[in-house]
Amino acid sequence: MAVMYQDYFHFNDKPFSIAPNPRYLYLSDQHREALAHLTYGLHECGGFIVLTGEVGTGKTTVCRCLLEQIPATVRLAMIFNPSVDEKEMLQSICDEFGLSYPDHASLKSLSDCLSRYLLQQHAQGYRAVVIIEEAQNLNASLLEQLRLLTNLESNENKLLQIILIGQPELLTSLARHELRQLSQRIVARFHLQALNRDEVQTYIKHRLAVAGCQRSLFPRPVVAYIARLSHGIPRVINLLCDRILLGCYTQEKESADMATAMQAAAEVLGKPSHRRPAAKSSATQLWQRPSYAVAIASAIGLTLMMFFYGLEPIKQSLSRTANADSSLIQLPKKISIPAHQASTEAADSQRPGQSLQATERAARSLLWPELVAHEHSEWDAYLTALRLWGIELDDQQQSLSPCQAIEQYGLDCWHKKGDGTDLIHLNRPAILKLHKRNGDFFYGVASRLDQGKLRLSFVDGDVLMPIEQLHSVWTEEYTVLWKKPPGFSKTIRPGHSSPVVGWLLNQLAHLQHSPPATKQPNQRYTQALINLVRGLQSACQLSVDGLLGKETIIRLNGLSAQPPRLMQKKDPGCENYYHG
Repeated sequence: MAVMYQDYFHFNDKPFSIAPNPRYLYLSDQHREALAHLTYGLHECGGFIVLTGEVGTGKTTVCRCLLEQIPATVRLAMIFNPSVDEKEMLQSICDEFGLSYPDHASLKSLSDCLSRYLLQQHAQGYRAVVIIEEAQNLNASLLEQLRLLTNLESNENKLLQIILIGQPELLTSLARHELRQLSQRIVARFHLQALNRDEVQTYIKHRLAVAGCQRSLFPRPVVAYIARLSHGIPRVINLLCDRILLGCYTQEKESADMATAMQAAAEVLGKPSHRRPAAKSSATQLWQRPSYAVAIASAIGLTLMMFFYGLEPIKQSLSRTANADSSLIQLPKKISIPAHQASTEAADSQRPGQSLQATERAARSLLWPELVAHEHSEWDAYLTALRLWGIELDDQQQSLSPCQAIEQYGLDCWHKKGDGTDLIHLNRPAILKLHKRNGDFFYGVASRLDQGKLRLSFVDGDVLMPIEQLHSVWTEEYTVLWKKPPGFSKTIRPGHSSPVVGWLLNQLAHLQHSPPATKQPNQRYTQALINLVRGLQSACQLSVDGLLGKETIIRLNGLSAQPPRLMQKKDPGCENYYHG
């Protein structure tokens, strides 16, 4: 039945599986921070890293995401069942590292075996990491045994790093007086909280999008109901959403409703939940509901049209709309205006002595997203984005794919999924994949953001809209054009040799106002450079992993050059980054 429900909604796979699939990881602000803490701690020399959170908050999924970023220079041991004694724990760690030992080995012989292995790996340039899940089950003697393991060291570095992942009870254990020595060796720690209501809505949309669904299946009242019942715990959200979609399938419904949600809650939580979410009583809170906002905006726009042009053109327009295949509202031909005129803010209409043209602009911008009734192809959007770089493609170049055509200009395409927060954080123009109400897709360029107003640019003009309304027409898929260093093909990791390292040295020299670095064909990505990159990543609020990837390169480009930006200001935090 699960397969049929996937087919029914045209999913690539089950969007709300409780398996810890990193592909579905929703990086809320706190999940980003948790991953950054783990990544930072992973590059420290020895000690403990601690990640805690309530059951189902996403600890294991964050851990899986971390595993995908672990450098090739790390030797990893995973312990999933820590309910063992000290000897069994050492045996498990040795087994994970592939070490052999006598059947009746003592604690000392096991420790010696592990010590020899760690010294050998250190001499070869490798680091050893042990990750222990369900660490709240570790008793005091086991925790003390683990602390003793972190005493293994060379003349310069600790030889073993241990990551503890567990429920809040782990924090209680670590706070005990007899474990104070262990607590002092924790180099990074983070506690995952439950999602808030807004994050629950974004979380559900994110998982649907990853599964290939671009339409909304969960209305806001249902999302609010799920948020309340789940208390923001992702695993419970998954269980509820999965059962709701199953109910929609069996009842042949196109989207969730409250009746299906309440039945699903009774099945998942084991008890009926008949109480509906309380209605908001304040009239001012109605403005917070998109349906009210769109209705009121449309009414104001129609009122303005009626005032200047009379009722008949409006009737004709509505009549045409009712008979049209598309659900987009078509503006009357009498007031059809070039799209570039719509880019002026609606506030213009409030100025004394306003012109008829200004009023038309106000009416048009109030009716977003019904404005864009024309076709805007992906190629059109690339041409619009390239103009921000001062590039015009000829007919021959347009016979290629967009990302092939821009290679000769040293540019590359970065395809991503995210939300408005990601756009703001990246601070670069982006080609957005948008959707009409009838399910058709079209493309535009997020070209400028100023005081909460986003300028969407098309080949035939611009449209201005509040960024918080973007979610109503955006699939959350976007493409960023970025300047690629010569020779870059994949993320540069510790120890790699690449011409990109020479480029990095020149960028850093430019920031320090120093002479350019001596050119060499392939230079090694050393620990000193890694530390400088980590400093940049920390200043620019990126994941502090020390890897030289696309987003870090984009930030460096922004510091040493003048690429197109979404916001006029420089990248947040990065403008204060200097090297001593």
